[in-house]
Amino acid sequence: MENMAQTAALGAGYVAQTENKPVAVGYIGGVKDLEIFSLPRVNDELITEITVENRILNVSVISGRVWHNDDLLARCEMKLFTKNE
Repeated sequence: MENMAQTAALGAGYVAQTENKPVAVGYIGGVKDLEIFSLPRVNDELITEITVENRILNVSVISGRVWHNDDLLARCEMKLFTKNE
């Protein structure tokens, strides 16, 4: 779950930097339908996929998936809040 949140934060930070805007602080506001199918082993390479489903003001709803090779390890939906400076 944290991997998906950090990946979403990385994407938001990258967009802010490319637009010469300050990077906002974000918080996980809610998690829905979390499913963990398997845990990775030490040194496994993970692929994390984030899709922004909806964005209104300072709230984003994302869906996330974590993969190792062709195996889906986890998925969920999250509400992420950003703090306006």
